[in-house]
Amino acid sequence: NVFRLNPDAVTAGIPLPAGLSSANSTSTTTQAPKYSPAEFFRRGIKRDPSLFPELKDERHNDAWHRSFMTQARAQGIDDALDESYVPSTDEEKDLFQEKQKYLYAVLETKVKTDRGKLIVRKYDQTFDARAVYLELSEHHTKSTKAAMSAATLLSYITSERLGT
Repeated sequence: NVFRLNPDAVTAGIPLPAGLSSANSTSTTTQAPKYSPAEFFRRGIKRDPSLFPELKDERHNDAWHRSFMTQARAQGIDDALDESYVPSTDEEKDLFQEKQKYLYAVLETKVKTDRGKLIVRKYDQTFDARAVYLELSEHHTKSTKAAMSAATLLSYITSERLGT
């Protein structure tokens, strides 16, 4: 329709539909509705929670964190996990809240470890996905269990002999 109603189409030898002249063809365009960034997020690309990996065993937390962040970037919601990001305008704050809600729902379904579930439930009133992710990261890198696992791996790496 845009091509057909274009006044330049007449000069190219293509006639306009009956009843339309090139003088009134420019006034027939309609204004598209304006959406806020949060509405664009809700209406935008279909985000798929099933693509996020499940955390079933804390021994695989490093791979889980990499895959989880990769999926968040691919679905356009990685800034909701970035602790340095602070939304400044009201529109950005609304968009940030929408991303937080979505990510919290993803974390609630994908984190299956006992400690992970405890951390997720801790934020069930605020739906703060960023706080959940940061606390999970801290638990996986700085907890006593993480230190013991790192010590075991270091011991294995330094004492193992290569075969002939």
